[in-house]
Amino acid sequence: MIGVRHPCPEETALLRAMFRQIFADSDAYLDVFFGRKYHPSRALLAEVDGEAAGHLFWAPYDLRCGGIRYSAAYICGVATLPAFRGRSVMAELIRRAHAELAAAGVDFSVLIPAEEGLFRLYARHGYETVFDLSRTRAPMPPPRETGFSLHPVARGRELAADSAAFLASLPMAICQSADDLDAVAEELSTGGGFAYRIRRAHGAQTGYILGRADGDKLYVLEHAGPADLVRDVAPLLSARFPGVRELVALAPGADDADPFGMAAALRAARLPAGMRGYMNLMLN
Repeated sequence: MIGVRHPCPEETALLRAMFRQIFADSDAYLDVFFGRKYHPSRALLAEVDGEAAGHLFWAPYDLRCGGIRYSAAYICGVATLPAFRGRSVMAELIRRAHAELAAAGVDFSVLIPAEEGLFRLYARHGYETVFDLSRTRAPMPPPRETGFSLHPVARGRELAADSAAFLASLPMAICQSADDLDAVAEELSTGGGFAYRIRRAHGAQTGYILGRADGDKLYVLEHAGPADLVRDVAPLLSARFPGVRELVALAPGADDADPFGMAAALRAARLPAGMRGYMNLMLN
């Protein structure tokens, strides 16, 4: 028998151990997730015959689409321990989460499938692909001075004004608070990540760039500013990450974009017509 409930505060260590077993995340990442985003009221623990079997978490966000601001929940960490897979544990977690969120007045749930096959699985639970992402790849240029400079960000909230302006320029986006940006910047700092404000040579603020180095690749996960911002600051990034050989820049979807995220309507029969946009960088 499958039971789903909110965890007790003293079960945080259990959930953390399950999360680590399933996703193999680092302790540094788990410190950020369970320290900043986790709360028992926004988590579900599934049990099979009284034994812990799976979990689901969510974080509250607003979603702006077509000039309207909606209430949304970002669902993450939906997973089942290997011994209990194939027994509809995930389906029961999603069903319970949707019912609880709808009762609380949340309009949409959004999520990012971890692999291609999960798009089909989530579609069976009412999700549609509405978030796209473009990936541009290029060789890393040699280091050189440009007309820009990089300035490390101590706290993500320093980017709040630039982030709000960037997201306001898009037809649809997740709205982020200063606390959300702090969590993103802290998570990036746990393993090869970076957050820079960018200034022109004369000192004027130009935008920001968030990313992570991984092996011989440098991923620009989010950036805001002039159209050629990544190209203009790539030589500066090359100097800071000398082992990197390839630059991979992620950006809002273009005609050749890949499907990235999904959404489900919780209180209406379906999603708004024409709902299509960009899921910006979020923790997890």
